Amino acid sequence: MSLHDSKCRKIKCSIMISFPKLILILVFQVALFAYSSAASDTIVLSESNSRRGKWRFSVSEKQLAETPDWKPGSTELSLTIEKAASLALDEFKRENEGTPVIQSIGVYSVYTSRIGYKWYYRATLYSIVNEVPDLDMIYDVVILLDGTVIPKTKL
Repeated sequence: MSLHDSKCRKIKCSIMISFPKLILILVFQVALFAYSSAASDTIVLSESNSRRGKWRFSVSEKQLAETPDWKPGSTELSLTIEKAASLALDEFKRENEGTPVIQSIGVYSVYTSRIGYKWYYRATLYSIVNEVPDLDMIYDVVILLDGTVIPKTKL
């Protein structure tokens, strides 16, 4: 037996031993996911960190299921980006001082096994106070496609 044959056998043996372990791990993870999905109908859409703290944006699966569907590339969004930006600016002004500036805004998806993909906007804003950007005031806003602004909870 050559050295090459010996290495090949070790690799094959290692793969054969690892494969059942991989299957067991995958089955456990699927079972854990199914349990956590059944145990709670709360869906975490986003989390953010800033100097002001760590925040979570979550909704009930029922509320998320009732939002309009969107298929990228095949239909228009039910909530335009202009309207989402306006809602984000209004939410920012409600809790912050200064002139709000949208740093970014995008459409994101979340998937659940019961309702499939659902989409939402997430905007990141900051404030200009006395003509100076206050980057300590980074602020995220999450908006469902039905126009609902998701309240944040402090972690």
